[in-house]
Parts: sequence; C-alpha cells; structure tokens
Amino acid sequence: LMVSVVTRRRPIGSDAAIGVITTASFALGLALIQLYGSPGGSAEAALFGNVLGVTRADLWAVLAVSLDKGSPDKVQTFADEYQLSFPILLDLDGQVESRYTSFTIPTTYVIDKKGMVVAEVDGAKNWESEETFEALEYLLKAPG
Repeated sequence: LMVSVVTRRRPIGSDAAIGVITTASFALGLALIQLYGSPGGSAEAALFGNVLGVTRADLWAVLAVSLDKGSPDKVQTFADEYQLSFPILLDLDGQVESRYTSFTIPTTYVIDKKGMVVAEVDGAKNWESEETFEALEYLLKAPG
C-alpha cells in the first residue's frame, strides 16, 4: 500500500520505493525501541538476536570420561548429586585410561580443534574463573 502511494506521488520506480520504505520502517522501529524500550531487551538485541546472549562458556565443549570400572549407576548417581550438565562417557574397557595416563583425579586435558592435547591440569580447578578462560583462549589460539 505504501509503495503505491509513494510511486503515485513521486516519479520513482517501485523497486526504489520498496527500498526507501523498508529502510524508513526499519529506522522507525529502531527509534521506537530505543525511545520506549523493548520487552525483549535493547535495540542491539533486536538487531543481533541471540548472538548477544552467547557467553564465552557457551563456546566450549565439555565432557568427562569416567575410569570407574563398576556400575554405570554409580557414575549417574555422582552426576545427579553434583548436578553435572555435561556428558559423562564410560571407559569400561580402559582404552582412554591407557592412552591418557593420569596420576591424580580429576585430571583435565585441554584438547584443541585438531584433537591434540595442548594442556594437562591435575586436580580440581575453577573452570568459570576469568583466569581460566584467558588461559584456555591462549592455549587454543596458539599456532601448532
């Protein structure tokens, strides 16, 4: 409707009118969001959507490998007790244990995109600290 109104009043092609109306509508929408706010967030959230909702923690894949040779039920009970949200694989035949020798529990291996171990951490660690994120980013960006 707006396109026909604009093309009748001005000597402009319908394709150009569509571009002008679309751009003006988008600008008006952003101005209204900026002025009155939005129930879903800010103007940036309207422009970029869920991209702004992604945290650095969302960019890592985490999994555990249990070396426990007993019942998988024990591993599930442990995961439930500590509310672990990542997958726990069972190394019932010892293949992982023989490949990645560890002397402490837990032992954490940082593995890059090529599948190479770039770091080994013995013992418990606060994986949500700023220092840890910086170290992991450094390790995974290193040429290799």
